[in-house]
Amino acid sequence: MDYFSQLAVEPSGEESFSTLLTPITSKRDYEAVVASGDPVCIDFYAPWCGKCRQIAPYVDELVAKHPGVKFYKFDTTSEQLEALSGQLGVKGLPTFKFYKGGKEVHDPVIGYKKKPLADAVAELAA
Repeated sequence: MDYFSQLAVEPSGEESFSTLLTPITSKRDYEAVVASGDPVCIDFYAPWCGKCRQIAPYVDELVAKHPGVKFYKFDTTSEQLEALSGQLGVKGLPTFKFYKGGKEVHDPVIGYKKKPLADAVAELAA
């Protein structure tokens, strides 16, 4: 019985998410990131989202491959960010949005879609 109780333990939210992405923790953070003008990829996620967890290692690969792009994570369940994610049109998770020069420059990539995500980040880096 002890064996099965050990298997039943699930990792808590952040443990399986990327530690390479800088967290956005407020509307002010979000606005500053976009206004920076830098090429930016924001990963909109939720701690309960399985597909968000699954794609996190791939996002880490993209971070390493594109050092000129700044990557951020945005917890859509955060009390401070929940309303903002709705205002930004985030309807599915994970959602990746891309900014450069202070404006959104590519259609969002929604869901577990490695190739479209890689293509969008490569365009952003160019």
